[in-house]
Amino acid sequence: AAAATAGLPELAALPSLPGIDLDAALARLGGNREALLALLKRFEQSQGGTVTEVRALLADGQRQQAAQSLHRLRGVAANLGASEVASLTAAAEAVLRQDPDLAQLQAALDPLEQALQRVAAGARQLSAAAPAPASDIPISNNVAHDLPQKLAELQSLLQNNNLKALEHFQQLRPALAAAEPVRALAEAVETLNFKVAQKMVEDMLQRKESA
Repeated sequence: AAAATAGLPELAALPSLPGIDLDAALARLGGNREALLALLKRFEQSQGGTVTEVRALLADGQRQQAAQSLHRLRGVAANLGASEVASLTAAAEAVLRQDPDLAQLQAALDPLEQALQRVAAGARQLSAAAPAPASDIPISNNVAHDLPQKLAELQSLLQNNNLKALEHFQQLRPALAAAEPVRALAEAVETLNFKVAQKMVEDMLQRKESA
């Protein structure tokens, strides 16, 4: 365990990270600090501009796409312990569903944007020393011919909270679409809910073994 955290900043030395419950996030990741640092870095890079994106979509009349972006942000934030961002995103989603007034919705995005900026700033501070996720499992393009093995590799990545699971899943998805209902699995993986995703993959493997 000591080797796994060598060279990484000590999370315990930080009294708080604005907008993020570090203890809850670490608990979801089985205490894996390296995984948390990598997830924070990914969150800042992939979700930091979500409100700007949603504003642009709304201005273009694309309410459904805006709702999808908000839903994804809420899931990732909740699983990462960013509870304020998650709750404000849920509030914005509710306004989007109930109020056709664009001005009201844009106003509801203001507190979310501020909360997201605080979390992104904290994530940049904490993840500055985080290494890139290890690419320790090669992914073959010939996925469909060896689906059980690829599912087992995905399960291993999920169990270890390895961000390589995101790329691995995207490689698998075309083959899975023809064989399994994957919408729920996709949402679990893409919102970083690796524990739930791992259970889904386990169920898939058990069904294949009993088929």
